[in-house]
Amino acid sequence: MKKRIALILLGLILATALFAATSTRFTKYGNIFKSGEFMLKSTMYELDDRGSKVGNPSPVTVAEHAGSYYMEATENGETFKVLIKDGKMNMISDAEKSIMVMSMDGMDDSDTIDMPETVDVLSSGNDKLDGKTYYYEKAKAPDGTVSTYWYNGNDLYAIQSVDSIMYINSLTQKPDASLFEVPSGYEVMDMSALFSMFGDMGTDDYSSSSGDDYDWEAALAGVDWSALLGDSSSWDSDYSSDDSWWDDDEDDTPNYYSLGRYLGLNDSQAEEFSTAMYAIAYMNWGTLNTYATNGTFDFKGQKLEDVAYLAGYEMTALRKLVEGFKK
Repeated sequence: MKKRIALILLGLILATALFAATSTRFTKYGNIFKSGEFMLKSTMYELDDRGSKVGNPSPVTVAEHAGSYYMEATENGETFKVLIKDGKMNMISDAEKSIMVMSMDGMDDSDTIDMPETVDVLSSGNDKLDGKTYYYEKAKAPDGTVSTYWYNGNDLYAIQSVDSIMYINSLTQKPDASLFEVPSGYEVMDMSALFSMFGDMGTDDYSSSSGDDYDWEAALAGVDWSALLGDSSSWDSDYSSDDSWWDDDEDDTPNYYSLGRYLGLNDSQAEEFSTAMYAIAYMNWGTLNTYATNGTFDFKGQKLEDVAYLAGYEMTALRKLVEGFKK
C-alpha cells in the first residue's frame, strides 16, 4: 500500500509542479492548472539508473474540483484512489468496498500537494525520447528538484524526473464531478484517532511523561478494530503461515503489448493494441453506464471521447481495434 500511495502522490507532485513553468509552450497548461478545475490522465513508468523504463506502465489520474483533490493509480492490476475533501484524506478501495479516512489536521500539505509558484527553466533544446526527437525544457522547482518537460510540437508530451516518467494522455478543464463524491455503502475505517495519537506522542507533553501515563484508551477510542483487522478467528489461519500477502513485488499488471506481439502483431500494432486496451480498462465505467440503454450507449449528442475523456490517439486505437472485428 505504501508503494501505491507514493506512486499516486508522485503523480500529483509532478503534475502540479507544472504550475508556473516559464515557457510560452506551457501557458495554456498553466492556465488550466491555475483555474483549479482540471483532470490530467497519464501513464507513468519507473526509470532505472540509466533512465530506461522498467516494469509495466501505471495509469495515473490527477484532478482538482471545487477545492478538492482526486488521485487514482493502477499498479499490478490493482486500482488505488485518494480523495482529499473537507479536510480529510479518503483512501478508497473499490475492490474491497472500503474507505480508510485520515484527518488532514496537523498534516503538512506540501507532503501531498506540492504547488510551487515558480519553476525556473534551466535549459532547452531538442533531444531523443523513445527513439524520437522532441523539444524539451529542464526546469528546477523551489525544492531543488529538476524535471524535464517534453513537448511534441506545442503539446506537452511527457514529464521526466530522476526515477520516473509520466506521459500525458489528456488534460481537460472539465473534471468528472462524480470522482469527488465519497462512495456510499462502503465500509469506513476512520484512522484519524490512530494517526493523531502518533502526532500527540511527539509533543512536549508526552515527552515529559511516561508511556504508562499516556491515555491509550482515549486515543484509540475512535478506531474500528474489527473493520480494520477483520475476523480475528481467521487471522491466524490466513496470515500466520503465509507471508505472501506482504509481498508487493508480484507483478500481475496486464501486459497488453507483449500479448499483442504474441498474437502476431508487429511493434507499432502492439503499441496501438496496448493503447486501446488500457483506454478500455481505464474508462470511468460508473459514468459511462449512466448512459447505457437498450444494449448500447446514448450520450445525448456528446461523443464517447468527451464523456470518457479519451485522447485522440486513444480513440484512433479503439476504432482500429473494433474495425478488426468487422472483417
